[in-house]
Amino acid sequence: MVHRPTLSSYVLNVPRKCTPIYPKDSAAIIELLDVSPGDQLLEAGTGNGGLTMYLARAIGSSGHLCTVDRNPEVTEHAKKIVAGFDRGQLLPQITFYSGSVGAIVRNLYMPENNALDTQEKDNLIRPVFDGVVLDMPTPWDELPLLYGFLKTDRFAVCYLPNMSQVIELVTRCRKWPLLVENVVEVNWREWEVRPTVVRNNLAIDAVGMGDSASVQAMVCRPTHMPTGHTAFLVRLRKCASDAAKAVQE
Repeated sequence: MVHRPTLSSYVLNVPRKCTPIYPKDSAAIIELLDVSPGDQLLEAGTGNGGLTMYLARAIGSSGHLCTVDRNPEVTEHAKKIVAGFDRGQLLPQITFYSGSVGAIVRNLYMPENNALDTQEKDNLIRPVFDGVVLDMPTPWDELPLLYGFLKTDRFAVCYLPNMSQVIELVTRCRKWPLLVENVVEVNWREWEVRPTVVRNNLAIDAVGMGDSASVQAMVCRPTHMPTGHTAFLVRLRKCASDAAKAVQE
């Protein structure tokens, strides 16, 4: 039978330029960000565009997603992937950028007054994002700037494959008004549950017949190819500086 592809099946089967964020993690990220329709989100690390589509669908047509990747080829590939799903209906709420996420956000949302020095411009940063996702090896390099654009009491989620990265991030967050709320690993264990026929040799011997007797039964077991570790998800909540300092002390 031919079916309309679900978003998860589409993400798992399209051509890849890099390893995608898998559906199990994308769904968890949306939950950790507490995404609502109409939200304004920032994604640093577009990659294959899988998480991009999940975020865009969660915010709906009234929201907007700004997604950035350092590699222009990856960005162009992600655009094609997004355009190929559901006739490109998610494209209008997404803006793609290539380059440094810090530089791009500065250019979009910082004052253009050249008379101001960097510190003065930083003091004029206004929160614009309801949530931020960082899929990069060293998110602590960008967070000191990006958290200024995140609304107070909202969340940033970092996607980190290794625990050493998690430890480094948690250590550095003590310097900023960001509270580490959760460190999560998402496990997805799929089971095979189906009917089968079990040969009943005792019944065959009892009646002395060559015809096989059978018993209906069910196969219930984990699939042979379970999903392994993909990444740790670290949720950070932005709070007032004084509140963050009090909690961290």
